[in-house]
Amino acid sequence: MNTSLYGREFELGLLHSRVMRMSAKQNLLGITWVYAKKGMGKSTLIDSFVAETVRRQSHPTIVFKPELAAGVFGLKMFAESMFRSAVACPNSLALLMVEHANQFVLRLNDLRSVGSSSIAGYSSEGMVRRDQVSAVAVAKDPKGEKLAELFVESLSTVEEQFALKSGNSQIRLSVVICLDQFSNYAPSVKRWIGTVLMHSMLLSPKLIAPCVILTGREPMASSGQIDYWEVPFGRIDEIELKSISRSGCIKWLVDEGIQPDVIDELMERTKGVPLDIYRLIADKKSIRTMENEMQELEASGGCTARQRRWLHAAALLQQVDYESLSVLLGEKDGQIAFDWLQAQDATEGVQAVAIAGSQRVLIAPELSSQLLEEGIHDYPDRHEDFMARIALQKRLFEKVPISTHRDYLRRLVPLEPFDFELINKIYGGYE
Repeated sequence: MNTSLYGREFELGLLHSRVMRMSAKQNLLGITWVYAKKGMGKSTLIDSFVAETVRRQSHPTIVFKPELAAGVFGLKMFAESMFRSAVACPNSLALLMVEHANQFVLRLNDLRSVGSSSIAGYSSEGMVRRDQVSAVAVAKDPKGEKLAELFVESLSTVEEQFALKSGNSQIRLSVVICLDQFSNYAPSVKRWIGTVLMHSMLLSPKLIAPCVILTGREPMASSGQIDYWEVPFGRIDEIELKSISRSGCIKWLVDEGIQPDVIDELMERTKGVPLDIYRLIADKKSIRTMENEMQELEASGGCTARQRRWLHAAALLQQVDYESLSVLLGEKDGQIAFDWLQAQDATEGVQAVAIAGSQRVLIAPELSSQLLEEGIHDYPDRHEDFMARIALQKRLFEKVPISTHRDYLRRLVPLEPFDFELINKIYGGYE
């Protein structure tokens, strides 16, 4: 399942925006660094980016996305994989790339000094290992400069032939290089990419500067990977993939037939990590067990995971009404939560009241303190998320004091809950 289609739409759009807007006029390299811990969907996001680029890009574009295995041994194997993995649009350019990929490999074989030797490679976990490999060297080319020249020459030929075929002599190719799990590449390969290959591409009078997408598990500044890039930069952008929120998972999980009460329990167990969510919903036995547990809990009069989430949100609010709950829980879930809380009027510590014509729910201080303590202890991540949303709500109240105007403003952007950071990114400000 392509998890990036669920809850990663914003990051995918941001990646397209940042990569495609990088200016090639200054002929400076542009890098976008995508980072997150394991299982957050970095590779899937890159796969979706490549597929979307080929599908929707009207300008002639070549995207290189070599497999990780190609980068853990020698740079000759990596260079060959680069052309083998290339995807291009439009179709006429894609056909040219297939033809020149074969020619590139043939010319690469002419440069190689064939032999068998034991070299140090890197596993997919970044661990050093030794393997017997053959044909790993290029004669009299220790730094890979001849290889880089061959790479650039092949790309230039593709550009020239496509321009001739299209009848537009001014046409320039956009080149995007996607290097997934770059940190795990062999140091020799990383040095060749970041210095020799990039230097050759930037010096070429025929090619424009490429855009490069890298993925890793920590910010670039602390990853040490910037040291492998010894060429002038136009810009370096970073995109962090965070846990997918409940609202971001709703469509995905509903499509899988997961019931609302089970969704909350599932989100608590996975902490919003896409790979963990996928593994859990793929285990139908575990889902059935959770469904049975929720039914037994409801039959016994206990609170489900979803209702405990509502109570946690209510305990944080000075006044519990539909609008406040919607900020923390999302519009749809906020309405259901508010109706449920009103129905608990007979429960000790919960009282539904009408104040100035507006329906509210009062939570007794003792019950609120108890719920708050449980929320902080049992669900610290959720508590932190709720507190951030309350801070946003406070800023929204200060900027837009009239409730009706706040509702209109939320409808400007189809996001739950309203988020000033996203408004800033989309509109350049929120004043």
